[in-house]
Amino acid sequence: MKRSLCAAAFLVCFVTLLAAGCSEQAGSTTAPVDPATAMPAPTAAQPTASARSDGPPGGMWTTLPTMPGGARQETGVVSLDGELWVLGGIDGLGRTVGRVEIYDPRNGEWRDGPELPTPVHHANVAALDGTIYVAGFLTGGSFAAQGTVFALGPSGVWDRRRSLPEGTHRGASGVTVADGKLYVAGGFRESAVADFSAYDPTIDRWTSLPDLPVAADHLVAGTIDGIVYAAGGRGGGIGLHRARLDAYDPTAGRWSTRAPMPTSRAGAAAAVLDGRLYVFGGEGNSSDATGVFSETESYDPAEDRWSAHQPMRTPRHGTGAAAVGMTVYVPGGADVEGFGAVAVTEAFTPSTGATSPAD
Repeated sequence: MKRSLCAAAFLVCFVTLLAAGCSEQAGSTTAPVDPATAMPAPTAAQPTASARSDGPPGGMWTTLPTMPGGARQETGVVSLDGELWVLGGIDGLGRTVGRVEIYDPRNGEWRDGPELPTPVHHANVAALDGTIYVAGFLTGGSFAAQGTVFALGPSGVWDRRRSLPEGTHRGASGVTVADGKLYVAGGFRESAVADFSAYDPTIDRWTSLPDLPVAADHLVAGTIDGIVYAAGGRGGGIGLHRARLDAYDPTAGRWSTRAPMPTSRAGAAAAVLDGRLYVFGGEGNSSDATGVFSETESYDPAEDRWSAHQPMRTPRHGTGAAAVGMTVYVPGGADVEGFGAVAVTEAFTPSTGATSPAD
């Protein structure tokens, strides 16, 4: 079945579900409709995964307790003080929420965190020096871009910080930290944008930096040895994703192109662990009925080379990933293209048995 028909069928079912009388949750907004799903399907098949060498991929997936608040996708995910934080998102009924949940790997238990000041989805989230930042996000069914910045420090209270400059508001960006600053790459503001910004929390100031080489939203980012990497994303409909990887050197102030991902995708999750950028899942898979990718791949900047690892046990998009110790945690997300939130939480522990798609 064509992707556009699948997306349309899902949205019809989704609207029917809401019409059946689902009650509204306090502090939530009504069901969003992803602008990307309304765009025409691509005229040509998009690339998926490149060929891989023989042999079992490396790493191990473990299933963990599900999120107690239920299914959520398009969340912000970070690690702080050895714990996993999941912020905001869209729940199983399509409502935007401000819920915050925290998972402690030491005892395997979830607990509630401080509620966000407002419901958000596709939030740009990062943790730096003991503080969690929400630096722009999307709201409601219109996917309206907001530039508001919230910070949660040791006080446990969300404070307002300087907003993204007017004209650069966005969500669904690639977010990372380097040299004591937050970096927000690309994102969605009515369409994909190439904006690239840095926030210095010590002086509460934003700086505009050289644009991404191409506009992209639903991309991922990470920092290794002071270099900021931006991977994947899309510039239009769900099927119009990319495999490209770009690197920004804050010292030189310029971008360069690196080896592309073996699997072109957007809406993936990513985390940096042990000097490698790991990318998980994503959507826009024309080769699978769910439209979701299962691939787990990592990038080694020393060799400018990607490796393949054990695929996701539950393929998902619309989530994030965060490393705690030597394990990466991937909570929630959606297991079908578009809307289809789940509460599953899984953890990936790498091994030395990775295979290389380039072999």
